Amino acid sequence: MHPITTYILFCFLGRFAHGVSATAYVPFLLASSHRGGLGLTPAHVGLLEAGYSISMFLFEVPTGMCADRKSRAWSIHVGCMIWAVSVLGFGLANGFWTALLCEIGIGLGRAFISGAQQAWIVDVLKQRKEESRIRETFSRQGTWDHIAYL
Repeated sequence: MHPITTYILFCFLGRFAHGVSATAYVPFLLASSHRGGLGLTPAHVGLLEAGYSISMFLFEVPTGMCADRKSRAWSIHVGCMIWAVSVLGFGLANGFWTALLCEIGIGLGRAFISGAQQAWIVDVLKQRKEESRIRETFSRQGTWDHIAYL
């Protein structure tokens, strides 16, 4: 499989997973525990989203440094594992604090992945002497991201 196809497919699946969970996320958080939810308030939902965003912001530089030291592939693998464990952790969450821990984990996982995937495809295309396809790749990936999210 061509690296561009791999890159677009990886981004597509990540965005699709996010889109699928986004439709049930807030109702799950707000539903009472006897209805299968966490019974949180709208203010808690906002705090969880803030926890995710702040953690991603704070972890962006350190995870980028790890990716530069180890490898971009290592960073993507670690990020996917942390992200998956954190998402699965929502199945065990029983309130605000455990949900916040999961959100911080998701932010950390996404921080490991975010810059490494773009840097990886740029490096691969340069190695293959296909630098001219970088813009096209990011454009196609953006289009497929929107389709996946829908």
